[in-house]
Amino acid sequence: MKVEHVDIVYSTELLGPAGRIDLSHYRSRLKDALTEENCTIAETILAEAAVQGVFTPEARVAIQVEYGRTVTNVQEYIVEVLDVFTHDGYIALEDEGYRFNFRLLKEWWAASFREHYIPLTER
Repeated sequence: MKVEHVDIVYSTELLGPAGRIDLSHYRSRLKDALTEENCTIAETILAEAAVQGVFTPEARVAIQVEYGRTVTNVQEYIVEVLDVFTHDGYIALEDEGYRFNFRLLKEWWAASFREHYIPLTER
């Protein structure tokens, strides 16, 4: 394989239909490990980090406001979800906020949400 083929294989195989099936276990694990409220918040955090490139402190405030209307203890859920994600290596805290550690997982999440996702600070 030549270097120029890497991008093609990455986008067509790893991020293509077969790769998406392999990576879908990451999403199903969320539903197994978290409550329904935590899972919704978790997916929103991951979508924000994937599509926007970072889950910022401003986005965190926006998610608290959005979900705080219907979910009690939303701040506790956010802390729990972020703790699980950092412990499991999904994301890491950097200066600007939380970013994905694993490029493939980030791009898979972005591809899953990009078409219909509205950034938290624009809602």
